Amino acid sequence: MSDENKIEEEIIETDKEVQDEVQELVSEVEEESKALTPQPAKMKKHHEAKKLVEEAKSIVKASESELQDCRLLLEDDLKEYDAAKKALKVGGYNAAKDLLSELGHGTFAHDEEEDVVFEAKDDVKPIVLKDVRSGRFTGM
Repeated sequence: MSDENKIEEEIIETDKEVQDEVQELVSEVEEESKALTPQPAKMKKHHEAKKLVEEAKSIVKASESELQDCRLLLEDDLKEYDAAKKALKVGGYNAAKDLLSELGHGTFAHDEEEDVVFEAKDDVKPIVLKDVRSGRFTGM
C-alpha cells in the first residue's frame, strides 16, 4: 500500500507542475498578444469633445423620452383616480353623507380636494452648441 501512496503523490505533484507550466505559458502568450495589438492613437481634444457632446446628446434624448413616458403614465393614473373618485360618489358616498346629515352628524368640511396639476417648468434654456471650438463647452 505504501507504494501505491507514493505513486499517487508523484502523480499529484506531476499534475500540479504541469498545471503551473500551462498557466505560465498562457500568461506569456497573453502578454505577447497585448504587445502586438495596436493601441489606439491619442485623440485630439476637439475629437474627444465632439464625442462627449454626442454622448451627452444621446443621454439627454434618452432622459427626455423617459420623462415623456412618465408624464403619460402620470396622466393615465390621474384619469383613473378621477374615475374612481366619481364612481365612489355615485356608488353611495353622497347618499351616506346625506343620511348622516339627516341624523345630525354635522357638516363635512373636507368634501372636495384641491386638484393637482403637474406641469414642467422650463426655467433653464438649453445650451445650443454650434461648434465645439466655440468655447462654450469648456466653460462648463
